[in-house]
Amino acid sequence: MGDSDDDLEIVHETISNDKTKNWKYPVANPWIKKDGGANDILQTIRNKLKMENNSPQFNSNDTTQPTPSSSGTKRERKKPIEKQITPLPGAGSAIPNLQATPERSSHKPPLSLTPEQIAELTENCLDSDNEPEATPSKLPQTQGMQSQATKRTLNFSSVKTSSSIRNRAYKFFGSGTSSTEAEQILSQGDGDTLHSPSKSPSPKKKRLSKNSPIRLLNRNKSPVASTSAQSPPGSASKVRRRIHNDEDGMNEGPYYYEAFCFMIRKVCNNVAYHHLFLESELNALKEIGHCKQEIQLYVRLMNRKDKWNRCSDISYNDISIDLAPLFKFLENKGFVTFDVSDETTDALLHILKVEDLKKICSAFKLKKTGNKPDLVQALLSMQRTQSTLNGINPLRQKVEAALGQCVRLTTEWRIVFRRCILLFSMFHSFEDLDKLSSEQALLLLQVKLGNMVFPIVDVKTNQSVQIFKTREQLIRYEEAKMLHQDLNAAIEDKGHTEVEQITKNCMSQLKALLGVSSETDHILQLPKFLRKFCAGSSYTYSLTKSIDALKQGKKYTLALDILKFLLNQNVYCLQYQGRWALLLSSLLHINIKNIVKASQVLCSALKKKSSLSPVDRMHLQLRAEKVYKLKKNGLSKELKEQLKRVMDPPCEAPEMVEIKARALTGSKPGLKKIYVKDSAECRAFMSVEETVIDHYKSFGFHNGVHDEGSTISSLCLLSLWNIIYDVSVPLVFQSPYQDRPLDWGSKFFYESRKEPIEAHFNYLLRQDVQSVAKELHELRLKYGHTTCLVNWDRLENLNFQTFLDCVTVPTFVAVSRRLIQDWKSHRCGFPDLILWCSSQKKCLFIEVKSPNDTLSSVQCLWLSFLRGIGANAIVVNIRESGSKTLAVQMK
Repeated sequence: MGDSDDDLEIVHETISNDKTKNWKYPVANPWIKKDGGANDILQTIRNKLKMENNSPQFNSNDTTQPTPSSSGTKRERKKPIEKQITPLPGAGSAIPNLQATPERSSHKPPLSLTPEQIAELTENCLDSDNEPEATPSKLPQTQGMQSQATKRTLNFSSVKTSSSIRNRAYKFFGSGTSSTEAEQILSQGDGDTLHSPSKSPSPKKKRLSKNSPIRLLNRNKSPVASTSAQSPPGSASKVRRRIHNDEDGMNEGPYYYEAFCFMIRKVCNNVAYHHLFLESELNALKEIGHCKQEIQLYVRLMNRKDKWNRCSDISYNDISIDLAPLFKFLENKGFVTFDVSDETTDALLHILKVEDLKKICSAFKLKKTGNKPDLVQALLSMQRTQSTLNGINPLRQKVEAALGQCVRLTTEWRIVFRRCILLFSMFHSFEDLDKLSSEQALLLLQVKLGNMVFPIVDVKTNQSVQIFKTREQLIRYEEAKMLHQDLNAAIEDKGHTEVEQITKNCMSQLKALLGVSSETDHILQLPKFLRKFCAGSSYTYSLTKSIDALKQGKKYTLALDILKFLLNQNVYCLQYQGRWALLLSSLLHINIKNIVKASQVLCSALKKKSSLSPVDRMHLQLRAEKVYKLKKNGLSKELKEQLKRVMDPPCEAPEMVEIKARALTGSKPGLKKIYVKDSAECRAFMSVEETVIDHYKSFGFHNGVHDEGSTISSLCLLSLWNIIYDVSVPLVFQSPYQDRPLDWGSKFFYESRKEPIEAHFNYLLRQDVQSVAKELHELRLKYGHTTCLVNWDRLENLNFQTFLDCVTVPTFVAVSRRLIQDWKSHRCGFPDLILWCSSQKKCLFIEVKSPNDTLSSVQCLWLSFLRGIGANAIVVNIRESGSKTLAVQMK
């Protein structure tokens, strides 16, 4: 058997053994049986894969072994391929033995297969949802194929699109552009101009978070990529057994019903929550597990929008064909209502469908043309001019008759059930209240299936805390979260009037809370990282977020009052003081045009060094420099001197390197540019970061990633695993579904663990690279299956020892220390690229800047820090071809 026969065997073995892909057909697709027998098809593929070289052709009529190719040693013969081929679907008999000698007169000439058909056959026709992006360039090329390829300006055999462009096509071509469309656009161009898509791209869908249960459910996979690291023996199965054998385990039924009952039971069994419910509420909550079908129906309705639903439009055959008895039970319990008497005629009209509205218009002899709002408006206008007889409204009667019976969840019990789910998920979820039920159901399903395994499963050893001392405190927290949810919706819809109303409501509520001494005393007794679960913190978040929207609506006075009020209180969200000062100075400087007051705010803020993060201080510093350098700022000499004294000296300018590159013209504003590199083999399309990576390969930096610090930060988290997930730290783990401690991301995390963290860093500095890499590898093997802070994808193919050899342990420790001291502030701004050269044991941190792009303040801080610890950190500017460039020298 020749080399091409081995290739065919590999294809067949891959297809038959690969269970991860959704194959349409078991081995061969229907195209095989369109134009001849299997002998002819396989013979043709052999000829194509052999590249029509000078080696003897292996004919189906020839039973002798082919002579070895001069390019290498003949491969070991495997099982005959004919034994691996299954009969074609619908064939009357099995495929004949390929080594049997047929009559020459009946032998058909080999069919002419295009490269696309060969690629389709070898990829074996995936479903459209899993369509591969393979191209014929992966297969050996025949001379005929090569000559055919040269006739076209650009084709798949001469074009290489980088993974960055394929995976994030929307950043280069606009939202909704797929990777296939991106490759088509580039292949159809002339290599210098970027052509717009032939069709309008579909709107970009909202991206889900990395560990979203919805994302995992759709893909039916683990939250982390498959790695060589193996889970501890039986770890996932132990989790599944623990859930099923738990005395508080889930009821049998659909996943949404099991999860709902599980959450309600967990809250009811927690004695610390009993004072937050009425006795009647607790009694009703404890009985829901005995009403299987009724509660299934209730959960399905709860996951719908909170509005009236026509009973005729509700059908859940998986629950029951006849839902009337279930509705009656829920009504008797007070969970649902059918009474629409309190609803306005306008609200009822909007429930009807267009067809129903047209029938009502016909009954009143009105025009039936127009859309739904037009029909509703016509009926309401008619109602205003129509007199009622004995208080009876004819339109109302018609509408209620057309609607039939309607059902809606009662507000009282909807809030009670939502309150239970909020208490269950408060410490591990930050979804809006209306989405909590479905989101938590999917989360629990993934845990049950073993697709999500959290680092801390048992939190019983940790202490608990009573955040809500009274029922009223919990209710206020719910109301505050609902206001924040409404504010987000108003900002998204650009409803400036609604934003103003919600903001004023939040302001009055927060002032009232701060005026109650008992409430303030309770909040101050809580650890700082738990104060975010209070109503006052939620109101403060809302007020902070509303500032930009108020400025857009030109409500400068209200924004000014809010910022002054927030800066003067000392209870809630004190970590935002630097941000509030910056917003206030910007408002005074740019919008209100009062530079003197803006300078006073800056001076006051910059004096409070201890309460500012380095990032906040840098932002305030830049604002102060702008004000100070204004020619006509109206500042007194004394105020100028005061402003100059509080300002820090400017950061040292980073080292700059310029690289010449050719970019495609025609890119739309706001989208990333595509750069082109021609070589003897192909024309490559790359992003600006990949262009820099490719450039530095010529200097020996063959290893590199564009991750903005994700790799080194993941190694940092892995190194500190036992400290981050230490349950002995009080109150930081309150739920088994947390992927991080509650104080994570703040400077309080480092302050409460400073001693063990510094001891660990000193220990690493005493170890050699091999020992540190070995420890990291063992931690990855042990915890690589968990859903946590570490980005396991970045560590999948990373050689720890080679990476640390180039970065050096002292640099790794210094970067880790800065990250862990204030993760939320310091995680941003890390250089785009990390390149390392294993032969020279060198590492290079690069911030890439395309034309007209400037360094941000956080990027300047990181570059300054890296240079301060002795690391090689530079800024690479891309100079597009056609403009004056400087000679590039490797520093």
